[in-house]
Amino acid sequence: MDGYHFHGSVELLAKHGAIDPKFARAMTAQIVKLSRAPNSDVFFALDGPAREALLQFLKSHPSETWEVLSSELENEDPLLRHRLNRLLERDREDWLGAGLLFELPRDLYLGWVRAEPTKRASIMVPWLPLAVKQHDSSLVWHPAMTSFVEEFSSQPDVLRGLSGRLRPGMWSDSLASYLEPLIPMVSTWQNHPVPAIRAWANSAIDNLRRWIDEEREEDDDDLHR
Repeated sequence: MDGYHFHGSVELLAKHGAIDPKFARAMTAQIVKLSRAPNSDVFFALDGPAREALLQFLKSHPSETWEVLSSELENEDPLLRHRLNRLLERDREDWLGAGLLFELPRDLYLGWVRAEPTKRASIMVPWLPLAVKQHDSSLVWHPAMTSFVEEFSSQPDVLRGLSGRLRPGMWSDSLASYLEPLIPMVSTWQNHPVPAIRAWANSAIDNLRRWIDEEREEDDDDLHR
């Protein structure tokens, strides 16, 4: 079955209520197995439909799907982690948005993190939504990210992971146009009651301004060539 028909079959089953917990769990396990495929051509031929199927399972049977996925998220196999990240990552064109795991009920992923926060808190940072665009196009922190950082900022690599979220993985036009709207948003944490978050905000603003200056210098160089 090719990727198109695989995705279509899952959609059809979901439409008719034919996906039960056992099926969702088994198919999620198969998708994880796909992520271990030694032949990369096989994985990349099916990763799009597999992502769509995971999204469907996360919506219809979050507990069963999460049961399978969560057992793999701490796996240290770099190939498996890279491929799972590819399946679960946010849309690259929506770099402020959420990855697939944000479809989970909040208590489900928070319960998992709280059980072993030292190892698990940083794992969730890439999949939480970063910001919300207001009617005037200004940005504010997404409430889910705010509450997560306030609870887990002391855990290893949480604030470092948040720093990584401030720079988009891809962009068109000038990078500065993506970064400038972040400064007012980040500055709201410069007076945060948690000292580590205050310190992070000050450092993040310095980095944002440096990146913007570097981008503008590159733009000027390109203009005068």
